[in-house]
This record gives sequence, C-alpha cells and structure tokens, in this order.
Amino acid sequence: MRKVLLVDDSPVIRTGFKNAFSKSEFECLEAEDGLQGLDAISNHGDISVIILDFNMPNMNGMEMLVELDRIGKALPPIFMVTTEYEEEIVKKCETLGVKAWIVKPIDPESLNRIILKYLKTQEEKAKVAH
Repeated sequence: MRKVLLVDDSPVIRTGFKNAFSKSEFECLEAEDGLQGLDAISNHGDISVIILDFNMPNMNGMEMLVELDRIGKALPPIFMVTTEYEEEIVKKCETLGVKAWIVKPIDPESLNRIILKYLKTQEEKAKVAH
C-alpha cells in the first residue's frame, strides 16, 4: 500500500484529503506543520508522495523544503497545495523538489486523481527506462 504524507495545519483539509486518498488504497500519514512533517519522513522511509501546505505555524512548507534540502534526503514527489501564488516563491520551491503548485481550494477527489496520474506516469517511465 502506498503512503501519502499530508502536511497541513488545517484538520478539515487533512480529513478531506485523507478521505479521498484512502479510497485509492493510500495509507495516509498526517502532520500539522513542517516539524511534524520532518518527523514523519524520518520515521517512514516508504512515503510515495507528500502533499504540503505553504502557510503553517512552527515551520512552514518552504522552511520544511529548505531543511529537507539541507539534510540531502532523497524525497518522493512533493505537491504544494496552498492559497499562495507568488512566482518567485513557486520557482524557489520547484528548485527544492516541488513537482506541482496547486492553488486552494481544490476538491480532494481532483487532487487524488492528479496524484494517481502523476504516479502512474512515473511508474511507466521507470518501466521504459529498464
């Protein structure tokens, strides 16, 4: 079973995403901020995808990305889901490994479809490469 890490300070957002992803046979891990997200990544080496909010207390999404880059950990695909959209921030996050910048609000089922399509494409590319 694939694991998705949901890093968002809103319990309502996490619950909506969790409900959508569990229908697709994802095990959902939750974190309320970047600090908890880092802990989850440290404790679960088999995360398939990270859904990351930008604005959170304690450690925001950008700070989490910078810390992950600093420690040099290999990461699964990261999708930033946020209300923010500043081109400079988006570009910086892309250099730190963000695969897509998705502006809220987004329907959890739509996000689930986007993630599944992305993962399927990556799996197909990996098969072709071998």
